[in-house]
Amino acid sequence: MTPFMTRFTYLASAIALTVTLNACAGTRIASPVAAVAGEPTADVYVVRPSAFATAVRVGVYQDDKLVGDLGPRNYLHWRVPATGQPTELTAKTENRSELTFTPRADSTYYFRAGIRAYGFLIARTKLQPMDPVEGAALVAKFRNRGKNTGDGTARGALDPGR
Repeated sequence: MTPFMTRFTYLASAIALTVTLNACAGTRIASPVAAVAGEPTADVYVVRPSAFATAVRVGVYQDDKLVGDLGPRNYLHWRVPATGQPTELTAKTENRSELTFTPRADSTYYFRAGIRAYGFLIARTKLQPMDPVEGAALVAKFRNRGKNTGDGTARGALDPGR
């Protein structure tokens, strides 16, 4: 094999691997807990700002019900009933990271789903509250990347409520 062919083979392999890994970790939304019409609600955003561990999706749950799977450099958005009762958010990869908060009417909550990788396709997540200014800036950045259609059919960041 010539040096050109060897380099071409390595380059083609790297491109194929990159495309495969990026295709694996899109963001998709399930059916979150629905708020009853007329009752007060709060907006919840779970943001994954890092592209680290691109092949890994983070499962996001509200009170043990799947909200969606979160890919890298994306976010999930949904509304929760503001009943004054605690709500539990869970992020799942190889582990579970849980966080409890009490939604208040007409409030917006931002949470970060951080990733730490150990080995190939094994990742641990940590769910933590975010500064509202930083969270809003990241959501705007991901929304403006052109991946959000605003109707829940986006290829990347999903925001069916806007």
